[in-house]
Amino acid sequence: MTETRDISELKKYEISCISSDDTALTLLRGILEKRKIAITEESKMVAVRLAYPVKKQTSGFFGFMHFTTLPREIEKLEKDVAGVSSIIRFLIVTPPPEVVRKEEREREPLSQKPAPSEGPKGEVSVLTNEVLEQKLEEILK
Repeated sequence: MTETRDISELKKYEISCISSDDTALTLLRGILEKRKIAITEESKMVAVRLAYPVKKQTSGFFGFMHFTTLPREIEKLEKDVAGVSSIIRFLIVTPPPEVVRKEEREREPLSQKPAPSEGPKGEVSVLTNEVLEQKLEEILK
């Protein structure tokens, strides 16, 4: 019964890191597997130039992983990752909820003009300036 309760408490997390070499995700994967944490998505390491020096480094490699685990495991995971010397910075966050997109509705383009109104016999009536002026004069009287 404890196991089913634990499964319902699983939460999604994302860990992102900047490292001095491109092997950090391999090290992170090893830490997560050792703790029996399920990885759901993994990026590739990308070389980046840092906006400011971090631990005397001006460039590094950036990567992230999505995983699911129990909230109580996060503190232990942070301690394990902090012990990896090649990781300059890391951050563990809960990703924002996924937005379910509604089907796009067909919209009438803004450039379309409204259709002219039809007369009693299905004829299309076009108003001229003279007719409009007469109707305005009638309204204003």
